[in-house]
Amino acid sequence: MRYMYFPVIGLSNERLIVNELKKLYIEPTSDCNLSCEMCFRHTWFDEKYEDMDYEVFEKILVDIPDETEIIFFGGMGEPLHHPRILDMVAATTSRGYRVELLTNASLLTEAMAGSLIKLGLSRLWVSMDNLVATPEDGIGHIGFDDVTSRIKVFNKLRHNKPNDVELGITFVATKDNVHQLAQLPFFYQQI
Repeated sequence: MRYMYFPVIGLSNERLIVNELKKLYIEPTSDCNLSCEMCFRHTWFDEKYEDMDYEVFEKILVDIPDETEIIFFGGMGEPLHHPRILDMVAATTSRGYRVELLTNASLLTEAMAGSLIKLGLSRLWVSMDNLVATPEDGIGHIGFDDVTSRIKVFNKLRHNKPNDVELGITFVATKDNVHQLAQLPFFYQQI
């Protein structure tokens, strides 16, 4: 479990400028409920897969720089796999941060989606490796039909709420599926 500060960096008149930290990435768990063949977690040696202690998370919340606007839950593990992810989202949104979360959608049940929306999630990112149903059904993520149905449930719930919850799709491009990238805008319109 890691948390990383990524300040915005740029060049001006050949000088390096570091601006405020606007987005903080927190990895609530390095554990994942899937074992995707393309995941580089398979190359790790002696890595313990574990959840971030909630006390560590609370310390992070205290130490967040004032200029931070967005907290992003993601990393090499599946955030929804952490037993206290809803508590983490609640604690973060209650402090006024925009909260984003990246998921493989395998644990995105209707109840989980409803809870995330109710707690004030700003944006849900869903990682996919296929934009069409195929016999192999991807390189590790849950099947196309399963992830699509979960996204549709999330969309239905988010459109019935007064707060504006956004949806983003991340795509794991490989030599075997890169041709599908052109279909992403059409897929997004269908869900």
